[in-house]
Amino acid sequence: MGGAMFGTQIGHALGVLVNEVVGSTDIGLPLGPKGRAALLLTNIAAFGEGLGVPLEEVRLYLALREAAHQRLFAHVPWLRSHLFGAVEGYARGIKVDTAKLEDVVGQLDPSRPEELQEALQQGMFQPEDTPEQKAALARLETALALVEGWVDAVVHAAAEPHLPSASALRETLRRRRAGWRSGRADVRHADRTGAAAPAAARRLPAVGLAHRRPRDGRPRRAVGAPGHAADRRGPRRPGRFRPPRAAGLLRTGGAAGQGVRRRGRRRRRDRRDRRARRRPWGRRGRARGRRGRARGRRGRARRRPVSLHEDAARTLKEWSAPDGAQEALRLAYCDHLAARPDGVWRSCADGHITASALVVDPGRGRVLLTHHRKLRMWLQTGGHCEPGDTALAAAALREAAEESGVDGLTLLPGGPVRLDRHLTPCAWHLDVQYAALAPEGAVEALSEESLELRWFGWHEVADVADDSVVRLADRTRALL
Repeated sequence: MGGAMFGTQIGHALGVLVNEVVGSTDIGLPLGPKGRAALLLTNIAAFGEGLGVPLEEVRLYLALREAAHQRLFAHVPWLRSHLFGAVEGYARGIKVDTAKLEDVVGQLDPSRPEELQEALQQGMFQPEDTPEQKAALARLETALALVEGWVDAVVHAAAEPHLPSASALRETLRRRRAGWRSGRADVRHADRTGAAAPAAARRLPAVGLAHRRPRDGRPRRAVGAPGHAADRRGPRRPGRFRPPRAAGLLRTGGAAGQGVRRRGRRRRRDRRDRRARRRPWGRRGRARGRRGRARGRRGRARRRPVSLHEDAARTLKEWSAPDGAQEALRLAYCDHLAARPDGVWRSCADGHITASALVVDPGRGRVLLTHHRKLRMWLQTGGHCEPGDTALAAAALREAAEESGVDGLTLLPGGPVRLDRHLTPCAWHLDVQYAALAPEGAVEALSEESLELRWFGWHEVADVADDSVVRLADRTRALL
């Protein structure tokens, strides 16, 4: 029974890989014959679906990655044996505890295969690692990080001058790997202030691919963020201009001074008379005053409604960032909206504001995540702003209701929870993240944008989602 269960778990893992990998070196290990590259065209087509990138460019980029892997393994002969040696060292420590397996299997209902599937996904049959296995696994992870970092840097340097979508495909692959690693590396936000560098990037100097300096050879100078115009007072009315007095005219009590004083008194008297004539005294004057006030009220009623762009700018201007990194993003968002009138719509190729919301069940201490159909990652609900959206908060609430199917959602008071900027195949997403509170007894409903909807406890989010979702969940939990 133990061998059969272990074989079932291995088969489940292989079944997942068959539908995910796009080449013989996609997982970092050289699985094919030496010097022979291989691509899975069916999986490549599935990977490129919905990215908005021509399929030819996707194939070419993945072929470059496969060729780079093959070149690396061909020119570093010891690398192949080193990787498989680490795998064998880990495999040698696997011990099948038949008694534990029989105890776990005895608790399952044979008539319900979904229980066995869930047990496999939760790792109930996974044995505990020995110290030797942990050391072998650390060697394997370090070597794979070096391989992936080298391939990523070399392929991007070769593809960027020729493929318009090279940067977007690079970021998509990073996020795909982050999903495989259960979100342990912060790769969605390599551009964000304060983000941790991925493991591969930290180890690149060891293979001679440290981050390059500018072409002139001088190091970059750190520049502090200037104060933003949204935080400063607007231009004030200039003080009254007073011309210099003529020498001797107002200092003496002579005839010239007296004439100037008389003319000044006459002008002041004339101004008082003109103001008195304009006052609405009498019945006719009072009627004019009432008509003027009525016109003012009608003008206020016809005031132009606030646009989504204006609402987003005002929301970001009034929002108080929790730390310095979030403040830098807030100012960058404000600059983007000030420079781009279309900065809230997906048609803005330089990047656009998006709205998302983490659906939270405070009473039961859990959050609802969606397994995104295109990205194959566990994320919070959210997406692009639509023409019918009148406010950023309303767009986030609409996305949460559409993707979760939960009725009666309300946003957590206080405005946005966090900001998050990441690159997607269509453009940079400047995401404004909210928290949506689910009512007691909320029931979710799957939409066409998701492969699965599932509730996770606060402590389970880090096991399935990337660092952006983890930070959003932690910040939301602190605000509740």
